[in-house]
Amino acid sequence: MEKASQQSPHPRRDWLRGLARGWKGPGDVVSLLMIINGDMVQKALAQLSGDTFVPVAFSFGWVVFSIQAFSTALGTGRLMPAPDMESIVINLRSGHQRVNRSWILGRLLRDWDYKPLDTGGLYITVLDAIDEEASQANPESNLPTAGNGQRQPVDQLVVDPEGGGSSNNSASHPWSRRHHTLTLASFWSRIHRVKLWAMAESKQKGRTWLFAWFVIAVQIVVASVPLLVDHDASALIITILGTGLAMWCGSIGQWKEEKWCCRRDTEKCCALLEGNGGAHVMVLFGNGVGLDLEDLAGNRVLSRASTILTGSQALLWLCLLILIARDEGQTWYLLTVGGLGILQNIVVAGSTRPASAFGFHLREREVFHCATVRDTLCKAEESIPDLGCILRPIFLPGKPTVKDDEAFDAAIAKREGRNQQAEEGATSSGRAGADDGNTATLNHRTQGGDES
Repeated sequence: MEKASQQSPHPRRDWLRGLARGWKGPGDVVSLLMIINGDMVQKALAQLSGDTFVPVAFSFGWVVFSIQAFSTALGTGRLMPAPDMESIVINLRSGHQRVNRSWILGRLLRDWDYKPLDTGGLYITVLDAIDEEASQANPESNLPTAGNGQRQPVDQLVVDPEGGGSSNNSASHPWSRRHHTLTLASFWSRIHRVKLWAMAESKQKGRTWLFAWFVIAVQIVVASVPLLVDHDASALIITILGTGLAMWCGSIGQWKEEKWCCRRDTEKCCALLEGNGGAHVMVLFGNGVGLDLEDLAGNRVLSRASTILTGSQALLWLCLLILIARDEGQTWYLLTVGGLGILQNIVVAGSTRPASAFGFHLREREVFHCATVRDTLCKAEESIPDLGCILRPIFLPGKPTVKDDEAFDAAIAKREGRNQQAEEGATSSGRAGADDGNTATLNHRTQGGDES
């Protein structure tokens, strides 16, 4: 009888009132959303990391990401995510294949616009790496150079863990830590090197970069509304703390080191492709100014120095989560701020970016495409030695047919014949020039004898 008397005579109204109170102040929802999946946060950081200030917005998922980053730093020591798509890198001079483990190489292959004309066949795009001087129209086209503007030999280049750029092992090099002579020239060369590191300090950030900063500005404005209306600064304080923590997480030097862990100024010629079944192959010529794709594909970790940093950041994110859970004030504003942040993370993580945003400054030389894969490979073999033959076992596996052998033999013979004609033409033109020079010398001597 007592239980019956304690029950409300209108349980439906009580349920509606509770539902209304939940919509009026959904504080538990905000703290719950903070621990959802952090994969988008990691990919957004991978897209924009490398600069001093990385504009990845405060959003839902940062707590989980920070804990995952700390756990990964203790284990494999990596911060960058795994590649979005499976791909391989082939050295076209040695034929060596390497499975790609670099996130930026996967994005380079995914985002390159090769403009397919139809749905069939294979596309082979040949690209040349270009230098800053050769690409003045693109403000991002700048790769590491020495202070005197000279390119360093590729066998003398190592990754500088502090600066991320290429350096020399010599103690007399102006970038060496053991070089302590502070002159105006050496100081300017160091500043110049920092500015020229295209992967981190490029001037043309693109629409993705501008959109990221715009969303952060809108978040600050939204969080400032309760301060102006209700004189409640809790939402603004939490937003500023979350944004500062997010930028600190993105400014860790290992993002930069792991993203571009490779030698620079390489002469290698490599192919980047998905493998059998893929519709596109990118052939990149280093030309002495490009990045080493084989080093990038290996994705070797330089150090585990970020373990303490990631652990400290995870602890601070947990403290911020407790602060959000205790806050019973302007939770709708925090939901709006977090919603804008997760929208920014999704857009940034999935957006396509130009190759120059990842440090690849490329110029398209030619594109090979035919109705069949075999014809495309043969056409490529006619122009670039061994390109079609190295790609043949990947796209035409199994026992070779007689037609395939005949087609490739004809392509090789055509290329060699064209090269032989070019050599004969160059030899004949050289002989003609030498004959002209001898004739001019003889005439000069004859004129001198007549005058005497």
